[in-house]
Amino acid sequence: MASMARLVAARTACMSTCLSRASCCKLRCLAGFSSISHTEKGDKLNASQFELVYTAPIAGAVKAIKVFSLSTCVATIIGLPILVVFGKLSLMGKVSLACVIGPIGIGTTFLLHLFVRGYITNMWYSRKTNKLRISTLSLLATNVMTEFGMEDIDAVDTVNVLSTFTVKGKGYFIHPEVFSDKELVERLLQLQTEPGELL
Repeated sequence: MASMARLVAARTACMSTCLSRASCCKLRCLAGFSSISHTEKGDKLNASQFELVYTAPIAGAVKAIKVFSLSTCVATIIGLPILVVFGKLSLMGKVSLACVIGPIGIGTTFLLHLFVRGYITNMWYSRKTNKLRISTLSLLATNVMTEFGMEDIDAVDTVNVLSTFTVKGKGYFIHPEVFSDKELVERLLQLQTEPGELL
């Protein structure tokens, strides 16, 4: 009888321990979900502070050109060795093929990236924090988001096709004429323009 009572007491204690651990795990999970929800809410709140103020007029065309250039680069990297190894050409012909097609197919992709890497496709501005968030294109034609303050902007000596302003030494290009907020354009270009001058 005593042994039976001990067995029942042991099982009861074991069940209590398991229930306690399960409750602990449940509370931890709920706390984790609460933390994640709070973080997501904070991210949405931060994103809502930024207002879209600029969309590049030829952003789609620039991206299409980069995708096409990238596809020709990949085709060159894959196809050129096959042509050189299995092509029915003389040794001189293979060398000439590699020396001409290789630089054209691969080099032009990198040159194009160097030319348009500072081209801003979209820009958002937070009047509350006085910060800008811009979208540019990477080498693989994916969007790259960059955020900086207005105080980080420096003027360029001459506005050109590569940059209209710089941020910490890196040039960025925009189309000033498509901005409706002329005051913001003047701050970006570090210029005091007359109304309608950029149109």
